Amino acid sequence: MPARTRTARAGWCALAGCIGLLAAACKADIPFGDPAPPLAFEAAADQSLSTIEVLTCPGERVLRLTLTRDEGTNGVMKPGAVLWEIAATSSSTAAIFHPAKPTAGFDTITAPVLPLTGDIDIEVKTTLTSMSAGISTDVLRTDAMTLGGADRTKLTAALEKTVRHNHCG
Repeated sequence: MPARTRTARAGWCALAGCIGLLAAACKADIPFGDPAPPLAFEAAADQSLSTIEVLTCPGERVLRLTLTRDEGTNGVMKPGAVLWEIAATSSSTAAIFHPAKPTAGFDTITAPVLPLTGDIDIEVKTTLTSMSAGISTDVLRTDAMTLGGADRTKLTAALEKTVRHNHCG
């Protein structure tokens, strides 16, 4: 399996999707960074990861969410110890997750190791795809959700639509 690289928000996409996402970010004058999976994050006051949101497509459901300590070096992701893992029941519809709180419709596989700080690899499996991202909690905002490294409140509806389109097709 090829090595995956980590940035503030790491991810993979097809060239056409990257161009569309970057063009929308430039047009909105947002320093978007690397195109990434449609994941948004927020930190608590102690700079620990407090919220993860998966921007799902219509009809898509999150099946599994796994957070691991990133033990990679030189920007290469290498998942280490599991910090938190949950798996959906057949009735789950949640797409926003708070590690410190149980999520309705999800069974806990590994209880969260709180506080969730530092470099973390996040893997998400949905009914449509699997995706991963590496984040560093010290760059997360405590007052707003971030998507692709940008303050989500400053994202235009068009940019968020582009992020979803790149994921949903």
